Amino acid sequence: MIGEFAASLWNCQISSTELEKALLAYDPYYRDECHHLDHSLQAAKTHQHFVNIIKQVCLHKTLPKSELQARIEEILSPVDVSTEGLVSSIEAAVRLWLMININSTETGIKGYISIRTSLAWPDELSMTQVIGNCFKQEDHRYPIRKSHFSKDLNVHSLEKIGGYRILWTNNILDHLALKDDNAVAIFNTASTLRLIGNSAGDVFPPGFIDETLRTVALLLPSADAACSKWLETREKTQDLDPGIRHLSSAPRDVEAYTYWRDRLLIIEESFDQHEPANLSQWYHDRRKKVQLYTF
Repeated sequence: MIGEFAASLWNCQISSTELEKALLAYDPYYRDECHHLDHSLQAAKTHQHFVNIIKQVCLHKTLPKSELQARIEEILSPVDVSTEGLVSSIEAAVRLWLMININSTETGIKGYISIRTSLAWPDELSMTQVIGNCFKQEDHRYPIRKSHFSKDLNVHSLEKIGGYRILWTNNILDHLALKDDNAVAIFNTASTLRLIGNSAGDVFPPGFIDETLRTVALLLPSADAACSKWLETREKTQDLDPGIRHLSSAPRDVEAYTYWRDRLLIIEESFDQHEPANLSQWYHDRRKKVQLYTF
C-alpha cells in the first residue's frame, strides 16, 4: 500500500528500483508521520485525498496558502472540512511529499519526540516562497577561512576523532545541523531525495537537491575505506537508505556549496577546534602528525 502511495506522491513507477531503495528509509518516516497525526482532526481521510492535495500544491505552488486552501477544500468535498483540519492535512501532505517539517502549529500532531526543526507556512505566502525563503544561496553569514574542506570532514573522523554522534534525520531542515556541540544531523534518504527532486524540483531553488546530495557524499565518501566500513556496521541495525552508499564523489571546494556552505563550515570549525579526549581518539587523529609521533 505504501508503495502505491509513494509512487503516486512522487509520480514514478511502482516497480522502479529507485522507489524500492527509497522505501527502505521512507517507510519508517511515513509510519511515524501517520502515527503522530490526530486522525479525528484531519480533512484528508485517505491516501488519495493526500495525493489530490499534493497535486493541487504542485499546480498552484505560487498561490498564497489562503487561496490554495479554498481550491483544496473544493476537491475534498463532500468531506466535512474545518479550517483547522484542512490546514493540518495540507501541511501533513507536504511533509509526506517533501520530507520537510512544514508545521505552522502543533495542531494535529501528538507529542513529537525528535530533533526536528519546524517551518511555518504563513497564509500570505506560497509554497515556493516558504521554501525559497528558508534556503537562500546569497544568505551567507559565516566567514570563509579556507578554500577546501579537509578530507577529515567525514562521518568516520567526526565520530572516532571528534566524539560526535551522527544523527540520521528525515527532515531536510535539520540536515547538517550541529546539535548541542556534539552531534551532527545528516539527511540519510538519498534515493528519496532524488524522487522528490524529480516530482517537485521547481518547488526548491535551482540546484538545491543536487547540492544536498553532494553534501551527503562529502561526509560519506564512497572511496574512503574507513567510512564504508563505518556505514556497513550501521546498516545492520538502522533503517538506512542503501542509496547513500552509491553517491558520486563530491567536490571539497568551499565555493562549490552555496545553500549548505555555512553549516559545513560550522561543523568543520567545531571539529578543528576539538582535541582528542581519550586514547581511541588520539589513535585515530591524523590531523597533527607531529603530535601523533610524539605521543
